[in-house]
Amino acid sequence: MKASPELNGKLNLIVTADHGRNATYLYDKIQNGIKNGILKNCTLWSKEDLPERFHMKRSYRMPPVFLLADTGYLINTQKNQYTSDPTKKGIRGNHGYDNEDPRMHPFMVAMGPDIKVLEGIQHMEQIDIYPLICGLLGLQRPNRIDGRLQRVVPFMKTPPSEEFMRVFQKYETGIMTHS
Repeated sequence: MKASPELNGKLNLIVTADHGRNATYLYDKIQNGIKNGILKNCTLWSKEDLPERFHMKRSYRMPPVFLLADTGYLINTQKNQYTSDPTKKGIRGNHGYDNEDPRMHPFMVAMGPDIKVLEGIQHMEQIDIYPLICGLLGLQRPNRIDGRLQRVVPFMKTPPSEEFMRVFQKYETGIMTHS
């Protein structure tokens, strides 16, 4: 703001991360279980059974099966790469776990003339940041997205008009397209 004082009071700022992070731990029991073909501390889904919340079921990149490690565990092919010992060199944390686990929720700080000041810790889906930015800027025609503008209206000082919301929803859900 010092470099551009003319923006003071006019700039909305959103600072966030793309995901949370959690420590990973290796146990001999897990390593032996994997060697013996017994998988524990993970969940296996077929492509057809993958929960919708992962937004991957219809992706051409989705393999026929999906294995998700429980938060704090790791499926790894390289022995001794990860450590929970702070005195040893190695990787101590990882990401890619279930996004419904609160430890995987990233931080987010938002402030500016169009952002409502709220008390306490609020929760926002990361996929809703794009609709929030669209709403703040008045951009009404997004491509189909997984986020929802309706969920972030409580964070806005001035909610979009009903007409804006109605049209935005048609685009965000894919009912209307740009073509």
